[in-house]
Amino acid sequence: MNRLYAVVAGAVLCAAGSLAEAASCGCSLPSGRTLDVTSDTLWVTARNTADTCTISLGLKKVVVEPGRVLLGEKVITQINQSARAIAVTRKDGQLTVVADGQIMYRGGLR
Repeated sequence: MNRLYAVVAGAVLCAAGSLAEAASCGCSLPSGRTLDVTSDTLWVTARNTADTCTISLGLKKVVVEPGRVLLGEKVITQINQSARAIAVTRKDGQLTVVADGQIMYRGGLR
C-alpha cells in the first residue's frame, strides 16, 4: 500500500495510495495515549493540542479529548481518562470508537 504522510503546521496529513485503500494515521499524545485513525475517505488529518486530538474525516470532524469524544460539536461517548489506546474508524458512513479494546461508540456520521 502506498501512503503519503506529511506534517503541515503540526497536523498529520495522510492519504491512501488508491481509491480502494483506506487512509490511516497514528499519533502519540503527551499523556502517553496512542491514537489510531482509519478512514475510507481519501484524506485524513489529525492535529494534536495538549492531550486532545482533532481528526478530520472528509467533511466530518472528530475530537478526542481526555474524557470524551465529540462528533462535530456533539458528545458521542465518554471514555476513561486513563485509556491508553484509542482507535477511530470511519467505514461505509459509520464511525466506531474503541478505547483499550472496548467499543465505546458505533453509529452513523450525523
